[in-house]
Amino acid sequence: MKIKQILTTSILMVCITASGILAQRPAIMVIPFTKEGEDIRTILEDDVNKRIVITEVQRGFNNRDFQTVDFLARLRAANMRDVLASDNQADIKDAIVSGSGAEIYVSVEIVMDISPNRSRESWVRLIMTAYDIATGASLSNMIGESGRFFTDDVSRLAQRAAVQGIEEFLNTMQASFDNIVQNGRPLVIDIGIAHGSELTMSSRVGSDNQQLSRAIETWIADNAYQGVYTRQGRTANRLSFDDVRIPLRRANGRPFTVGMFEDQLSDLFEELGVTAEISAVRSTISISIR
Repeated sequence: MKIKQILTTSILMVCITASGILAQRPAIMVIPFTKEGEDIRTILEDDVNKRIVITEVQRGFNNRDFQTVDFLARLRAANMRDVLASDNQADIKDAIVSGSGAEIYVSVEIVMDISPNRSRESWVRLIMTAYDIATGASLSNMIGESGRFFTDDVSRLAQRAAVQGIEEFLNTMQASFDNIVQNGRPLVIDIGIAHGSELTMSSRVGSDNQQLSRAIETWIADNAYQGVYTRQGRTANRLSFDDVRIPLRRANGRPFTVGMFEDQLSDLFEELGVTAEISAVRSTISISIR
């Protein structure tokens, strides 16, 4: 290979690495922050300025090579399918975010003062927080301000506000995401013996006739991502793990969810011949053995 070609290839690789193209980029959904009692179904439909701001934030991510999933489009599609029958705003948000295919959602709180006739200065402030969709863990946050101008151009003001600190915001978010890719998502698993059960953690179960606690911990050790887990404690009726890692994605590249790990745990207890009720809330899996 000629020296010129070598130099060109080297420079290209440096540029690609610097721009983050070689890194695994998460898909992002940008959603509006809502206060208690606010209807997420109408907060964007009724306020054109907030739609503009959300669009500008989303465009800012796209311009930096992040894939985004359009929240407003998903919200409209969900409304058309009549899947948003619940009055619980948390359920509505979770339904859209969880089914979006995104791995991170960015909540944007929008504070603005826009002069419709340019008689006074207008401004936009954005408070943004990035969350891991699977666990709800905060990955990055920032406050961006447009500054004050004699204008009613919300798009321009939103662009200025989004630019303030966005590089650091995205770099921190990407670093947090890279840590998940490398080390897995942390889960808390709490296992208790229900009142009235004939079992204890020392009971012999399964075809191998192992102690229940030993059978569970052996399975955790074999199935935790890279074998990483930490046992918090064990008593006659309780076994707790405060850090069990699960992978971000499956071997085929598709997402590995907390629900999938929950299903695997369910299979374990079925194999052991133990009746267990399993529930998951964000990054915590609770198991009650009957």
